Amino acid sequence: MSEIGFISHPPPEPDFWIYFAKYLRNTWVQWAIVFVPFILFVLYLKLTMPSFHMNEKEHSDEQFKFRDMKGIRKRRNTMSNNSL
Repeated sequence: MSEIGFISHPPPEPDFWIYFAKYLRNTWVQWAIVFVPFILFVLYLKLTMPSFHMNEKEHSDEQFKFRDMKGIRKRRNTMSNNSL
């Protein structure tokens, strides 16, 4: 009787979550869960943040101002030393 009942009513197919949970135990899936969002976040930042490209051969205005400030400080120091 149970054989006839089994044939007429086959067991249900395993649920999707059973297969999903099986893959969660794999090491590569666990690492992918960590790294894929991180890589996507890095790409998002790289593509959306403004970047200021500076050619290393060319000097920026800040570097010129910094050199001028060094010269001004030297002149101030020598002037103050001379006045003493």
